[in-house]
Amino acid sequence: MDLSGLELTLGTRIEVLECELLLNMERGQDVERFAVAMLGLMDAVRKELKRRHNRDITVRVVKHGIEILNDREAAEYNPKRYRDGLKIARRAHRRLLSVNVAALTPKERVEHDKTIGRQAQQLSMLRRVMDDLPVQPVERDRPKLFKKA
Repeated sequence: MDLSGLELTLGTRIEVLECELLLNMERGQDVERFAVAMLGLMDAVRKELKRRHNRDITVRVVKHGIEILNDREAAEYNPKRYRDGLKIARRAHRRLLSVNVAALTPKERVEHDKTIGRQAQQLSMLRRVMDDLPVQPVERDRPKLFKKA
């Protein structure tokens, strides 16, 4: 897949027709295959941007097009994705707690208990950190040159 001809700058969008040309497939033929191919194209765009700009740039698929987010958009988008990931982790942990351990072998029970303990500790630490942390005052590490009279 050759991305050298594309204008990949912050804040631009690759429309669905252009994506279809790059992938050599139409969206309506096989929707699932097209969606997986779009994720691959998004990853290729992300790698090309990293090569060109020498830093990670946020790229996302929106309504069958690929958006390259500028810094302001990325500052809004990435924290939301992080919070969504934490929600997914909490739900997965809740489902893990409801597993019927009677159906597990003794070896699987030990691993299950370790996993529950590890995840509970991680979520507890995250919960503590997610509260507003007090800002510490800045202390000077160099002496003042002049004293106030």
